[in-house]
Amino acid sequence: MNLESSKRKLMRALQSIPENELTKHGIIPLLEKLEFKRVEFYGGPTEHGKDIIFWEPQKLGGDRLLVAQVKHYKFSKTASHSNSFQTVVNQLIASLKDRILGIDQFNYQPVEAVLISTYDIDVAVLQTRLGSYDELKNKVRIIDGNELVELFLKHYPEYAEKLLGVSIEIKDKLSDYLTNDILLKAIGFNKSKDLKVIYTDIDFSVGRQSTELFFDTEFKPIDINFTFDEPHFLLLLEDLAILSKEYKLDFIKVNLELLKREYDELKEQNELSEIKKKELRSTLSKIKNSKSYSESKKRNEIDKINLEITKENLNKKKFSATIPIYGSKITNQILQKRKWIEEQVLILNKKKHSRSGLKEFIIKSKKILNNTSLFFTRSYFTQCTGLESKKIHRTNHEKTRFKLPIGQIFDTGENIILLGEAGAGKSTSVQMYALNAADLDDPLVICIPLANTILNWIKNESNLDDDYKITNFSDAISKYLIFKGIKIQPHQFIEYLQTKRLTLLLDGLDEAIKPNPWLTKAIVTLSENYPNCQVVVTSRVSGKYIEEIPFFAVTLLPFTVQQRNTFIKQWFENGEKKFADKVKRHLRLNPELSEVVLSPLLLTTVCVLARNEVDLPITETKLYDDRLRLLTGYYDRVKNIQQRLETTPQDLEMVSRKLAFFLHYNNKREEDKETLMNMAASLLRGKMSANNAKRAVSELIDPCNILVPMTDDGKFGFGHLRFQEHLCAREISQHRGIKIAPLLFQNWWRGTLLLYAQMDNDISWLIEEVGEGETIIGYYETLKSMIQVSPKHEQEGLMTMLKTYFDENQRHKEYYL
Repeated sequence: MNLESSKRKLMRALQSIPENELTKHGIIPLLEKLEFKRVEFYGGPTEHGKDIIFWEPQKLGGDRLLVAQVKHYKFSKTASHSNSFQTVVNQLIASLKDRILGIDQFNYQPVEAVLISTYDIDVAVLQTRLGSYDELKNKVRIIDGNELVELFLKHYPEYAEKLLGVSIEIKDKLSDYLTNDILLKAIGFNKSKDLKVIYTDIDFSVGRQSTELFFDTEFKPIDINFTFDEPHFLLLLEDLAILSKEYKLDFIKVNLELLKREYDELKEQNELSEIKKKELRSTLSKIKNSKSYSESKKRNEIDKINLEITKENLNKKKFSATIPIYGSKITNQILQKRKWIEEQVLILNKKKHSRSGLKEFIIKSKKILNNTSLFFTRSYFTQCTGLESKKIHRTNHEKTRFKLPIGQIFDTGENIILLGEAGAGKSTSVQMYALNAADLDDPLVICIPLANTILNWIKNESNLDDDYKITNFSDAISKYLIFKGIKIQPHQFIEYLQTKRLTLLLDGLDEAIKPNPWLTKAIVTLSENYPNCQVVVTSRVSGKYIEEIPFFAVTLLPFTVQQRNTFIKQWFENGEKKFADKVKRHLRLNPELSEVVLSPLLLTTVCVLARNEVDLPITETKLYDDRLRLLTGYYDRVKNIQQRLETTPQDLEMVSRKLAFFLHYNNKREEDKETLMNMAASLLRGKMSANNAKRAVSELIDPCNILVPMTDDGKFGFGHLRFQEHLCAREISQHRGIKIAPLLFQNWWRGTLLLYAQMDNDISWLIEEVGEGETIIGYYETLKSMIQVSPKHEQEGLMTMLKTYFDENQRHKEYYL
């Protein structure tokens, strides 16, 4: 882990401490830890150049007397001011000249002077210049700021930590997360790869799925007169108040102030009527209970009061207002906002920009997109704009493609949600940012794997309710830091959040959300409670929970061909050019594979297969299949390599499928070895003996590395979530008894279902089953995505079938208005 930034920060901290305070509380304890004896402070008006006196034990007995000067400045050649080189020379000569009374009452002359500076100085040059004085020749030892920092870090780290807080410890002990070793091991590559060497910048686009309508829709605006009742009129007023922050309200052609007055007057009349009815009912109750009235008189009075109540009910008026909304006025403004964002992206890509300029763009774009979302969600707006009822998926990102390092977006200090498909490079991007940030003094960047952090927290505090988790999520993070060996208490971490500049990189929202639905609220609450802290969240692109995170959204895009070639070149080491050429040639000759191998995960998998000299696949699912065959020893058998496995490749694959489905079905990524063994024995009862099933699990861990360590407490999983999803998809293909329809509405299963559709599985029966059940509207997006990855010759027929069911169901759908 690169700690240069922390060292620089420590050096500046030492420079900021008054000389005497640093000498007493820093340098003297340091010298004692270095095993010098009788270290004493000697500073003051009679010091004669000596700030410290101390004794160095000799191996053959006796102690040498040394003196030290502590200086808080760089050395100057100008002899005219107090910081001059000549001043230092005079003080050093004086420090060595005067004798000092020892504890044995004998006088001793210092044999060496130590010159300590808190600044970075040219020691060799200074040593040469001092050596030109006979009184100092071979008698001065120099410790400059760099060496002093190293001594503190090595021998007196508690003092360094006191000055730096916990930042240096955090950077050091979280370094093991800033690698892709787990992924590489899961693919079948048992060496480490330096992220800084292989990392390739990935382009990204503005927005999330819910903003795709903003960028992709072609409008067909019309003008409509809507009749609003009271609740919908109030909702419209709320919407217009929000929209007015970014849009002109010229699409509403009525006097809203007049309508609001009419509404208020009517509301007041109705409230007075309710008060009168309440009084009448009270009087009615008294008459009924009165004994002073005759029965006939009581009846007459009751009838009169009931008649009054009836009149009040009949006089009560319901609010209703007809309001024309002009669609063209809305769409013209939306198109202007869209054009502004696209133009700004173009400008930022072409011209050198400042951090403040990029920050201003993010703030304004976020405001535009947040406000505009109302035009795409309220039916009275969508009908006017001519928006199709079916959600449109964005197909072209070029107009909002940022060709900047993603770190520049993070550098703005704005809260960000980083989205991307499986294997798009989300984790690698934040890990790389944390690695680069280690070279900086400020802010402190902490990369936190959400799933493991929450698992560690809940495991040790099982009785926490959701409200507590939402308001105290900082506790989960501090407990994770403690678990990683960092000496920090929860209250200290809260103080850090309140007072320091901090960037939290919360990685893997999609992996943690299903068993922890409170998590989005916890993240938002954390960002609101600690405004000095920047929060960056990563997640896959789909899922309603994403909309609950109100951060500026950017989506990682696939590699361009140039970026892909750069990645391939950097992945292979010197002398491995033949493998790089093999991968590039294979992709060039197989356009279908080339179209999908545009993410770091898939490209890494191809590179590992090439490095293992395996024939390269031609589709994404075949790519994962080949990885599995590589790890289960199939290719070893083909090549007649000596076997290390007792379980056949076929059985290892079967056990992998069963365990992957077990984990996924239970919303998990990892489990302890004993649980996996017992589950394998249970799931494969009748197909394998319990001992063989358990042995297979052991072999999946070693030597196969299909199950890899996922947590510090010894739990195993399949490395990347995409590998688990691939095995689940294979299990669904093999096990026709698994009911797929209930999984369609669960975002956790979306990746698995898309892979299932790629595996030449006929999904027409699934569309028919869901369509006949009148639930296709809620499942439309997932089914449509499954069709888009199905074999091309089947897509047109499946899409026609889906739209037929959708249109039929749409006629029965109840709209909000």
